[in-house]
Parts: sequence; structure tokens; C-alpha cells
Amino acid sequence: MKPMKYMLIAFAALLMTACDSEMDLKIIEGELPIKTSALYMVGDATPNGWSIDSPTPLTPTADDALVFVWEGPLYKGEMKLCLTVGSWDAAFIRPEIHGTEINKTATVNQKFEMHAGDPDNKWRVTEAGEYRLTFDLRHWQMSTEWLGEIVVKKDPLESETLYMIGDATPNGWSMDNPTPLTRDASNKYLFTWEGNLNTGDMKACLEPDGTFSCPFLRPSSGDVEISSAGVSASDFVYTTNPDDKWHVTEAGTYSITFDLENYTIHVEKK
Repeated sequence: MKPMKYMLIAFAALLMTACDSEMDLKIIEGELPIKTSALYMVGDATPNGWSIDSPTPLTPTADDALVFVWEGPLYKGEMKLCLTVGSWDAAFIRPEIHGTEINKTATVNQKFEMHAGDPDNKWRVTEAGEYRLTFDLRHWQMSTEWLGEIVVKKDPLESETLYMIGDATPNGWSMDNPTPLTRDASNKYLFTWEGNLNTGDMKACLEPDGTFSCPFLRPSSGDVEISSAGVSASDFVYTTNPDDKWHVTEAGTYSITFDLENYTIHVEKK
């Protein structure tokens, strides 16, 4: 009987040890920090648009490597954030409510969530401008600050080529065969073209990349028209987003001149 007695004593000691372990167990509440060395934002509200292979990177702060900041332009549109590039199947950082607005009104320590798949919640930028975005991956919080109107880079555009693309142009939306303009022999910043335009939209690029992800020459807003009266606004911007285009409202023969030094377009209907 003694061996059985010793076995019972050993079993009781094991149970007491297990109970002590359970009493020492500590439950961690709340979200764990999102540990990453990189953070990107993607969407038509961001400078690089919906390119998942080249999303817009945020910068980690010197004080805390898990707090990331972006300072720069945001456009009207939607956005979300990712930790890696190249996959739409990965988990994204999102607002808790789809369509949560980013605008001139500052946001402080707004909670966010992170998951893959649905619901595909995204922030909506309702006012274009220069912003400071702060994402605290340690506490799952984000803050926004509107810094002012978008500052457009005005350094002269250096290029030996310029092309038009769009259903208003002779070659349509073909990035493999866009409509070329002619560089002025006496002024390297002037490019001209004369020919027939259809009713429709158009924009211009310095060098087509075949993917539509390159920057384009665009009107300064989305409602600029080309007609027998010329062009309704003469200034243009050079950017990836927003995807504004000139809208040709009257088909006909036109003469078009782009000035890459002064960011202006001149249009005359023949």
C-alpha cells in the first residue's frame, strides 16, 4: 500500500502546483502594439494613388519608432494604410467607421482598427490640402492636422517629350501610342500640337510608362473645359492625383501649347 500512498501524495502536490500556476497567470487587456518598421498609405486621396506596389510611405518618429508621421498633400478621395507592399490580401489599418472624414477640423487620438478583408473601411478626405497625419501603432490611435492649401512644385519641368492621352485625342487612351506634341526649337519648355480633338477628356504626360501610374499634366481643378472659347483655366499641375482631366466640349481642329516652365496651357480653336 505504501507505493499507492506515495503516488497519491505526488498527485496532490501536482494539483497544488497547477493551481498555483493558474493563480499566477496574468491577463493582458487591450491591443498589443503593432510592431513594424514600415507603414504606407494607399488610395486616391494619397500622392501615389491606389498603387499597392508603390504606396506612399510614412516616416517613423525619432522619439518612438511605432509612431509614424506623414506631412504633405492629400486630395479628395479615400485611403487606408498597410504594413507591406504588393498585396491586397494583407491586413490594413482602417477607421472604425467607413467614410470617417479627414478635413480641416483636427482629429486627436481617434481609434483605428486593423484587419484583412471586409468590411473594407476607408478614411475619406473631403478637403484637399497639406496635412500632418500621425499614426500611433502602440496605442492604435491616429491624429490629423490641416496645414494649409496644397503647395504645387513650380520648378520648370525638364523633358524632351510630351504626349497627350484621352478619348478626346486622336489615339485615345493608348499608353503604347499616345499623341506626341512637338518641342519648340527656340524654347525647350514649349510643346505644341495642332489637329482634331473629339468631345471627351484628356491629360498629358512627359513619358508614358504603360501603367498610368506616372505623374500627369492636369488642369488645376476637375471642371476645366476646352471649347471654341479656348481653355477655361490656363494653369495646370503636374501630379499623380487627383485624376483631373481637361474636358473637350466641342469637337474640332485645335492648336494647343503647353508651357512647362510656367505651368500654363494655351488653346485656340481653328
